[in-house]
Amino acid sequence: MQLEHQRKNPCGLAKRAPARPLFLVSMSNSGGEGKTLLALLLVAFLCLEEEAVRVFDADMGNWSIRQQTNDTKSIGWGVQTLMAGTIADTAIGAHAVLDLGANALASATEIAKMVPELQTVFAERGYQGIAFIPVSTNKTGAVGAALALSESRDLEGFRKIFVRVDRDGSASFDAEIGGQEVVDLGHLSTGFQQYFRGPGDGLVNAILDPPAGFREASLHVAAWMRDFAEQDQISALFPRAVDVLRSLPEPTHELRMTVPDLVHAKDKSLAFNGRRTKIINLLDQHGWTPDGLRMAAESIGVGE
Repeated sequence: MQLEHQRKNPCGLAKRAPARPLFLVSMSNSGGEGKTLLALLLVAFLCLEEEAVRVFDADMGNWSIRQQTNDTKSIGWGVQTLMAGTIADTAIGAHAVLDLGANALASATEIAKMVPELQTVFAERGYQGIAFIPVSTNKTGAVGAALALSESRDLEGFRKIFVRVDRDGSASFDAEIGGQEVVDLGHLSTGFQQYFRGPGDGLVNAILDPPAGFREASLHVAAWMRDFAEQDQISALFPRAVDVLRSLPEPTHELRMTVPDLVHAKDKSLAFNGRRTKIINLLDQHGWTPDGLRMAAESIGVGE
């Protein structure tokens, strides 16, 4: 799929007013769940849909989403108190994405309490309200807290989608999420996150127009985005984004070694990582024994 992409901001694609506008909220009641990462993904998908999006940052304890979306509007501490209708007015002709802080210490209380009113106002204007509730790995009580949040008055009127965020690669969650809409967001190594937040200049630029030396990193980030987008609940919302992501090549190298920082996300380092992975795969295949080592060496010698 061909896109008219211009690398001038984190969403340098043509934008049109959406026919079916969305009001998307990324919200949790504890920190470290992957809430802002999830919000950035949703914004990127809307950019790939080539539809206008207005981002609202109410996470006063973080504000990191503002570093990735140039036209983000901050609402909360130190910002003039706004009425729900006034906030919604700034999203006319665009989707709306709200990155809401984990609790009253991170988001201004008046903003958190305004969410039901915002949902009502946006619904009256034809928006579909969807709350994405992230739950991360190896956090005791995380699932219970997320379920409690979903049943709170704050999210009345929203469709709710739980997102299991594999932040550490363990895929280990403290409980099952039964009877709910659930999707999975795979692990993305720190080095790849540093890439798209830094020289990649946002998720959209990072995958469509990678800077020199980061071609392979761009393919791994795109594959991670595609794996999330292809799930039924997500692909139904962002069909064009799925097509764009499917049109991009698969990563050249399988990686079993971690990518801990930006240096290791460069093409040369990822190629070395891929070679090490190939050797480990051969040893797994032939056995971690002297004979297995010999057969793995022979396989490398014949170019397997």
